Amino acid sequence: MNRPPGTVVSFYSYKGGVGRTMAVVNVAMTLAQNGFRVLVVDLDLHAPGVQEYPLFREAVKSSTSYVPPGDRELGQGGMLDLVERQLWSSASPTEAARQPFREEFRPVDAKKETWQRWMGRLDYYPASGGHVDVLPAGPADHRALETLAQIGWYRFLTEFDGYKLILSMRDQWWREDYDFTLIDSRTGLSDYLQFCVGILPDVAVVVAGLNEQNLAGLLAPLASVKGVSALRKKELFIITVLSLIPSGD
Repeated sequence: MNRPPGTVVSFYSYKGGVGRTMAVVNVAMTLAQNGFRVLVVDLDLHAPGVQEYPLFREAVKSSTSYVPPGDRELGQGGMLDLVERQLWSSASPTEAARQPFREEFRPVDAKKETWQRWMGRLDYYPASGGHVDVLPAGPADHRALETLAQIGWYRFLTEFDGYKLILSMRDQWWREDYDFTLIDSRTGLSDYLQFCVGILPDVAVVVAGLNEQNLAGLLAPLASVKGVSALRKKELFIITVLSLIPSGD
């Protein structure tokens, strides 16, 4: 029997320190314990958090230490490596000739069997049949971000086929192989916001601290997300979660 396409959920917070990444990890483990196939994708490329949790760290240890491009194997370096390879392979012929990798590889032209090399298996629950896989952000190292920093996330999406790459991964891999894909998205009003929260997921979980600064700060991000609603085929379902709620006397 064919399963329905999996659900993609993006977790977002305007500020850090409100438990967003912890929520991703806890929801992933709970879903797997209840028999669901779960993929965790860390798209907070500038401040990876998922891979800092002990269980996740062990599953992706080959992707969290910086390896120079010329020494890097396919499958090392997490999402940052896929982004860097996509940038170089989509550059002008003059620039592409200077690409530092040993092999010619264009991620957007690959299939899920290749993309899966960047994934780690975290945990499997035989009794329920559920499991958790993780696609890490990559090394928390400024050298891993240099190429993306020079181009910028928006240009990566629009000029270097980054939009096509990530949506292809979503539709050909994440939706096909998993019941739930949980994305840890970047905080604040970044250029990641509209894509990672407004376009990529089916559901957005917005985590906020219960204080005026956090709640007021959500107005601009939510307006930004609404601004790309016309690009969606289905309406985005938004769940607001208030964290660190003080107990009453």
